Amino acid sequence: MSQKDDQNNHIYFWSGTGNSYRVATWLEHISKKMDINTKIFSTDTNRGKGEIKLGKNNILGLVFPTHGFTAPWHILKFVWKLPRAKSTHAFCIATRAALKFGSFFIPGISGSATFIVALILWLKGYKVQGALSVDMPSNWFSLHPIQSKKSHEAIIRRAELK
Repeated sequence: MSQKDDQNNHIYFWSGTGNSYRVATWLEHISKKMDINTKIFSTDTNRGKGEIKLGKNNILGLVFPTHGFTAPWHILKFVWKLPRAKSTHAFCIATRAALKFGSFFIPGISGSATFIVALILWLKGYKVQGALSVDMPSNWFSLHPIQSKKSHEAIIRRAELK
């Protein structure tokens, strides 16, 4: 029996600009290279009913943008409505708005985003294996000038390595 037959990764994402979706597809690609059965779902169209496989050989992943230095309300409601789980592994990743000026990379701020999601998962019985913030290009243009395509590509290259 291969690893693919007994392990499942279900990665849920919510994305406004495509940054979180991109990170979710990177995770899907990496998992499939490791021969792990992996599927990604949008939280907009899938509410977790029937797709989530519970149990110790399964992993639930959540990828979402940071809004106001925390997790978006949409994600908090989604996580709260997930089924309770006793031994299902879980992780969460928040994308955050990074900048690049010349050769300097300025990281984004995810604040409490991953902590709150991880806490809710833990309260629901999931075994939280990790929480991570990933810098992606900022779209907060009322705060800073619009970044060049070259800067965006450099930020994305660094994020993909992470």
